[in-house]
Amino acid sequence: MDECHRAPIAAAGALPLLVALLQSNDKVTQAHAADALSALAKDDAIRQSIVEARAVPALVGLLRFGISVGKSNAARALAWLSEDASHRALIVAEGALAPLVDLLRS
Repeated sequence: MDECHRAPIAAAGALPLLVALLQSNDKVTQAHAADALSALAKDDAIRQSIVEARAVPALVGLLRFGISVGKSNAARALAWLSEDASHRALIVAEGALAPLVDLLRS
């Protein structure tokens, strides 16, 4: 996703929709939603909005129960979100560490 598209996508209300897609019954849809959130999270001005949209618990859920590409995309999104020190405690509190370690071992 081009940098110039990130802010308009977030401003258009995409974040809650993407978080909802993380909880879709379709595993491929979940993976694509995590990929989009990862691309948006590259923008430090959008990270807080992603967290406020409750993406972290949904991304951790995808880490636990998603398909391989979904897990990888969720891990990348969480990595970008963790660029803000204030988000790290939330990521840990939501239980991301164990599934991240499992992903590294797989």
